[in-house]
Amino acid sequence: MVLHRTTPTYFWKFMLLTFSILFLLDTAISQASSNQYLPNFFEKTNQQQFDGNRFGNNQLLSSQDLFSLTVNGRKMVQNAALGSKNPLRLRHQENTLVFEFADGIFEKVRNTNLRYRLKGFDENWAETSEHPVRYTHLPTGKYTFQLMALDQPMQLTEWSFDIRPPWWASRWAYLFYTMIAVGVLGAFLLQRRRQQHLMLELEQEHQEAERLKGVVDEKSKCYTDISNEFRSPLTVILGMVKQIKDDPKVWYSEGMQMIERNGRSLLQLVKQMPNLSKLEPREWTEELSPTEDENGLPSEANLSVTSKKKLAGTAQPSTIGPILLLVANNSDLLRYLQSFLSEKYQIEVAFDARKGLKRAIELVPDIVISDTMLSGVDSAEFCEMLKKEERTCHVPIILLTQNEDASCRIDGQEYGADAYLTKPFDKEEMLVWLRKLLTLRKTLHRRYSNGLEPFLNDEQHSPAEDELRKNLLEVLGEHYTEENFDITEICRALNMSRAQCYRKISALTGEPVAHLLQGYRLGKAKGLLLTSSLSISQVALEVGFKNLAHFSRCFHQKYGISASGYRKRAALTNV
Repeated sequence: MVLHRTTPTYFWKFMLLTFSILFLLDTAISQASSNQYLPNFFEKTNQQQFDGNRFGNNQLLSSQDLFSLTVNGRKMVQNAALGSKNPLRLRHQENTLVFEFADGIFEKVRNTNLRYRLKGFDENWAETSEHPVRYTHLPTGKYTFQLMALDQPMQLTEWSFDIRPPWWASRWAYLFYTMIAVGVLGAFLLQRRRQQHLMLELEQEHQEAERLKGVVDEKSKCYTDISNEFRSPLTVILGMVKQIKDDPKVWYSEGMQMIERNGRSLLQLVKQMPNLSKLEPREWTEELSPTEDENGLPSEANLSVTSKKKLAGTAQPSTIGPILLLVANNSDLLRYLQSFLSEKYQIEVAFDARKGLKRAIELVPDIVISDTMLSGVDSAEFCEMLKKEERTCHVPIILLTQNEDASCRIDGQEYGADAYLTKPFDKEEMLVWLRKLLTLRKTLHRRYSNGLEPFLNDEQHSPAEDELRKNLLEVLGEHYTEENFDITEICRALNMSRAQCYRKISALTGEPVAHLLQGYRLGKAKGLLLTSSLSISQVALEVGFKNLAHFSRCFHQKYGISASGYRKRAALTNV
């Protein structure tokens, strides 16, 4: 885009030419005026002598009375006549004037005083003497020299002259200045209008660029969503082909049905692609999204009654292995995951994020596998909710994504995802990730293999685990001395069911939840044995044990030494 100049060049050239012409014209007029009016002004009275007999009783001074005029020290007029019809024109620098009256005029009017004033400069009249009347540095303008006798105020003699302004202050110059001001103002307004037009164009271009960027971003997101519609069926097709190859007797019939069903889904998506050009990007996903039946399953998924029961959220008959929660909208994808995971894991399923969160809280699973395309809540929010929930914050999460971007993986990890698998994925890769995450959890178990005390005293936890640790310490510290305080009271204080509390504590420590209160009481007993003079039975009662025999047996099982032996050994060590 080309920016216009503030003022065109030809405008300044025109102004400069006009200014030069005005200067030359004013100079010529000034010179002509000076040469023209002086001779005409004095042509009738030049070289005349003052005649005192002219002063009569009724007229003191007539138009032919004479005096001398000096301008800027140069005597321009001698014995000039007053009252000329044409005023004398002087240039601006000819501004010092001296009026000298003719010889003998004061003798002729000795009985009458004269007074004068320069109209246009003097405000008041002044009386004359025999001395000249001097005016210096007169400004430009029109003046009238007036003279009269005091006894004849009605008899007034006048003589006019002009001091012309310099060329730069002449009417032509002011006209030129006005032209310049109007030209500059016009150029400014024109430039301002052009700038406003330019800013409007730039704003429109910016808005158009933003609109196009929004369209591109929206299309990119829609293409990503559409790619997921392709990737899920491809995952099922490729996965079931491998399952059929590995065990055709088990998976051939059901696998071929799933392959055919997902093949038709892909074909339907391909047929719908040409229609996308007629739709807005926000309508693409709606156009491509499959409908669901009353059970939340895709309408094209004609599964058997057994398959539907398996996908309805009930646990598998086998109770061997860790509990694995699968969360996805696509029923065939869930069925494929079940096909190779159910041998080693107890499988639970949920068809959207909210149901998945509810199921996770109820079961406290060992691990969660979730698709990134979920209805109701997206996968990032689903991960965040799981990690913020006190009962599920420790559960590892694997996300199945259609996007291979590193930024998407980073975003998911920030929300709590432990691993990413891009669809279509290899089942062996998933099995490796499952083993790896469960191994990390076992490492945590070994970290707390000495009981619950390390967990309660360790401050290196996630925020939700730290909240659990804080609540446990508060509950145990307040009630451990009470004989009737048991594990049921702990679960009620933590707002967990007995099953949730059991799975949560077991997942973090690897120990049964029944040891929680007992381990805490024995730890307090150790401290009392070292720092107090209480007897063994008193220590037992102090930490909530009902009888001494049970306390002694539990203490010996945990620390490998009797309570009395522990106190004696500690005393010898201190010595």
